[in-house]
Amino acid sequence: MEWRIKDPIKMIEECQKNNEPIFVLRAQDLCALHAIREYNRICIHEKVKATQLLGSHKVEFEFRDWQNANQDKVKLPD
Repeated sequence: MEWRIKDPIKMIEECQKNNEPIFVLRAQDLCALHAIREYNRICIHEKVKATQLLGSHKVEFEFRDWQNANQDKVKLPD
């Protein structure tokens, strides 16, 4: 089972075209990892497909690793 991240630029453009709100999190945001973990918890509860869950867990680990390696850059959102 392979998972690939969706093209974020394409997603943003599609949302703009459809006047659909979108919410972006950055790894430097101290609150982002907490939000992703909660999102994953909800996905498990709602029985989201394994491939999607694999992807969101991968993002969680990437955020965690980035924050651990860049603690001086992690901050509250401004």
